[in-house]
Amino acid sequence: MSPGTQRWLARLYSQLRTGPLPGQSNLDVQPHPLMPDAYTVPFLTGQLVFAVPPNKGVIGMLAYIP
Repeated sequence: MSPGTQRWLARLYSQLRTGPLPGQSNLDVQPHPLMPDAYTVPFLTGQLVFAVPPNKGVIGMLAYIP
């Protein structure tokens, strides 16, 4: 991953950490259609999939779907 992509991912994670659910941030966060407690957000030329466990403020990055 290039340094620029790493910086962009760090900024994205920082925003999601404080508002990971739809309507909590200015990012286009959408529920994942097949996984509970999982969401997508645009990243590079695809979607970044992340999880928000119930009653947790921690986000787990799951996958990048180009």
